[in-house]
Amino acid sequence: MPRQEPRGTARPEFLVSELAPGGIETALHNWLPGPVASTIARHAAAVLDLDSPLRMGEEPLRTPTVLDQATATAPSRKPLAQTPSSPVSSAPSRRRFLALGAGAGVLAAGGAVAWAVTRGSDAEDKSRPSKDDTKVLSEADFTTPPAGTSPKALWDERAKPLSLNYGVRPMVIGNLMVISGDPLIAHDVVTGQRKWAEPNVAGPGAELILSNNLLFFRSPKYDGDFIGIDPATGKEAWRSRLGGKYDQPWPVAADDKRVYVIANVLTEDPTKTPTVIAAVDIKSREVVWRKPRSEGSGVWEVQATSDGRHVVYTDDLYNLTVRRASDGEQLWTKPVGDNTAWRPMVHRDKVIISGASIRAFDLKKGHQRWALPSEHKNPFNSPLTLVGSTIYASVQNGGVWAVDAGRGKKLWKADDLGQRPAPMEFVRAGDSVYGATFFDSGGIYAFDAENGKLRWTFNDGVHDDGEWHVTSVGRRLLVTHSDRFYGLPAV
Repeated sequence: MPRQEPRGTARPEFLVSELAPGGIETALHNWLPGPVASTIARHAAAVLDLDSPLRMGEEPLRTPTVLDQATATAPSRKPLAQTPSSPVSSAPSRRRFLALGAGAGVLAAGGAVAWAVTRGSDAEDKSRPSKDDTKVLSEADFTTPPAGTSPKALWDERAKPLSLNYGVRPMVIGNLMVISGDPLIAHDVVTGQRKWAEPNVAGPGAELILSNNLLFFRSPKYDGDFIGIDPATGKEAWRSRLGGKYDQPWPVAADDKRVYVIANVLTEDPTKTPTVIAAVDIKSREVVWRKPRSEGSGVWEVQATSDGRHVVYTDDLYNLTVRRASDGEQLWTKPVGDNTAWRPMVHRDKVIISGASIRAFDLKKGHQRWALPSEHKNPFNSPLTLVGSTIYASVQNGGVWAVDAGRGKKLWKADDLGQRPAPMEFVRAGDSVYGATFFDSGGIYAFDAENGKLRWTFNDGVHDDGEWHVTSVGRRLLVTHSDRFYGLPAV
């Protein structure tokens, strides 16, 4: 049985050591494409029986609503096979992982992974429908299916194999679904057709951060700079830098005024890699403040959010930190000591994180306001999803939960999934809550928002290592699974 790293830390260098006898130095000579490395690393975390799968997912983005029209066109395709998920365990096969590792040779380590395989041309996918291959949607396409039956996809598309950042949730902006990968791509939410593609821009694991109609993300194309693109065109529309002594700037959060960035501080001693967190004014593109972080903090395991008054983040040292957004002054920090306490979210005057219990801390002072235990040996999965004043969460083999964010009280708990994979991220549309799983044997679940009863499961029947993601706009769900993506009616 592979050894466990102390405290269950799923660090990239530890995962590398489990597969590559030569460790990181050996790995550096045999890079895998980012999506493959990311997927293997996530499976490795589960296979090695760490506290939880590696941190993943994203809080739902509040997006403009697209007006759904019954006369909108969509590609006409042979209906997808609607394969219901069977009640199988979500635990990954250790043999499957080791075979995959042996075939691949080695893991890529951390955020510095490189794209060392030929990406191929950015030619149009021949499977994409022609302009004439369309049909008119009707209200029948948005009819609630019979109980236990999943709806048919309105459209389906596919990206080039291994081109997407599988661990990054797609983002809906206006009438476009933007998907992180190389190339960075955008598809029309109504028809599914590609609107633009930008190669060599988004690096491995590049998460998308939206503010002021700009998309910020880390890009290997720019040495020391970080950029914002116009989501309507995919073209660069904004650029800034922290200065000459800072390297690898990584946007982690944004609000209406500022974008927040983690970066390495360049030193003469290569064994030391101090980091800073900085705020850059979006309008002027000037650095507003820079603050040093705790010694030993890395740049790739920071998850942050901002409510405009505070910037809140967790890191790879298991700290939860709150700073004043205007000047970077640290209000408080405390160790949370849990690999599942990840992706904090702000609800009014509280910071909420997951773990063995969902915990809420006072935003200004840091004392605990309430805690809700999982009632199971497994912790709550991360990230939590906040919709209005309701938290949606899951516990593997321990049900799907709805929790009052203000009081920390359970609204309902549903156990319909049994041993099937639990959803890792949620979105609410109308009277339903939709969840997406990490493992391919799950898929997209639809739950009744009032009581959590499972209504239907959508699964494309494709056995692939890329996880599922879901977001929504208007009457549509936008779903990705590996290099495939679908438009589903939110029924």
